[in-house]
Amino acid sequence: MSSSSPVSLFISRRVKLGHEAEIQAWTKGIRAECSKWPGYLGSQTLERQGDDCDIFDVIVHFESTHALASWVDSDVCRQWYAKIEHLIEDQHMSRLQGFEPWFPPPASAGGPPPPRKWKMWIMSFLCVYPLVNLVLYLFGPLVGDMALWARLLISVPIVTFLMAFFVMPFLSRVFARWLYPSSP
Repeated sequence: MSSSSPVSLFISRRVKLGHEAEIQAWTKGIRAECSKWPGYLGSQTLERQGDDCDIFDVIVHFESTHALASWVDSDVCRQWYAKIEHLIEDQHMSRLQGFEPWFPPPASAGGPPPPRKWKMWIMSFLCVYPLVNLVLYLFGPLVGDMALWARLLISVPIVTFLMAFFVMPFLSRVFARWLYPSSP
């Protein structure tokens, strides 16, 4: 795992019954604190429905494994985690890199089951199609006379960057209830 490429931390916590509101407030607080940390890129909270409403999933994104380790090993992070030790029944953490953070890991890793393949296809289409059109529209006049391979060399990194760090995390939050229904 390269230390210079973006990395995400998937955290799934089962909270003791009756402490859900405390965990929600704690999650907002630690996310605000984490957002001040060097190398922080963003985070998402995935909401569960039905019988799993006592499980709280968070994905935190950092620019590198070094930045993530710096946060996880910090006194600030340790102090925040000490506040909830008595509220947690179970906790699983997984480091994810590349496109893995778009969809949480399988249930065997402690997270929700991954979305069905047709849903992932729809989400990918909703992300890629508008981005490709936007990039071609904006950069088309600048690269129109270049060879196809050169135009792709310019447009593909732009599309994949926007997709990985902005559009897909946003769409995953917006469509979380559809991607992760409470019953199969």
